[in-house]
Parts: sequence; structure tokens; C-alpha cells
Amino acid sequence: GEELADLGHRHGRLTELRTTSGLRVRARAFIDCSYEGDLMAAAGVSFTIGREANATYGEIYNGQQRHPSHN
Repeated sequence: GEELADLGHRHGRLTELRTTSGLRVRARAFIDCSYEGDLMAAAGVSFTIGREANATYGEIYNGQQRHPSHN
């Protein structure tokens, strides 16, 4: 129920986030569980939408189910 307003950085690391209601959250690690990656985008973290190319991580079957049923 909070909206991201601003971020705090120290030595190139995300240390704090502030919401529009004034809430301040400080932590060693943050997990972006937003639907659209709002925290990562605001922090300037690089990310990929969709699948990477097979060559990016040397994967042959990335994104494919190789079994007859879901495991």
C-alpha cells in the first residue's frame, strides 16, 4: 500500500527507500516484488524483460519445458 518516493545510496549500494507517506525503510538487502520492477528501475539496476538470448548465459533450452509434464 506504499508508493516509492526516493532512494538512499551509500558507496554505490542501495541503503534506504522512502515512500510518499514518509515511511523510511533501511536494510542490508532489498527484494523488488513489484509487478513492474519499480525498485530496480528507480535504483538504476540493469534488467531484462522477457527471456535473454541463449548465448547470454550459454543456455540451450532456456524457457523450454524438456519434460512431458511440469516438474
